[in-house]
Amino acid sequence: MRVVIPSDHKDEGAEIYPFFGQAKFFYLYEMEKGESSLLEIRENSASDSIRELSHGKKSLSVQQIIDKYLNECDVFVAVNMNKNVISNLEAKGKKVIFVKGGHIRELVSKIAKEALQ
Repeated sequence: MRVVIPSDHKDEGAEIYPFFGQAKFFYLYEMEKGESSLLEIRENSASDSIRELSHGKKSLSVQQIIDKYLNECDVFVAVNMNKNVISNLEAKGKKVIFVKGGHIRELVSKIAKEALQ
């Protein structure tokens, strides 16, 4: 399964970014049999422009980013995410995992272990 985690830094030791679509980077991992491997770090070129949008317009922009750049991901890890975006992801068979925060490397390890259960 492919997992995506938002961050504002290009460092796996960094914290998850609390606002999914506004993150500057998306970490994409492949997880299988309790193992994880970093596939790539994708830059979110729309990050700054989304941060400046009104709240109502952000969800549409975030959905467009997901559809265009993260469509192959199965699991989306987030601190916060708009209800409409969550509904759209779940309608496509995607899973959203909410966390209170944490470092990317630790979150990946925890998710990989939980996938075994």
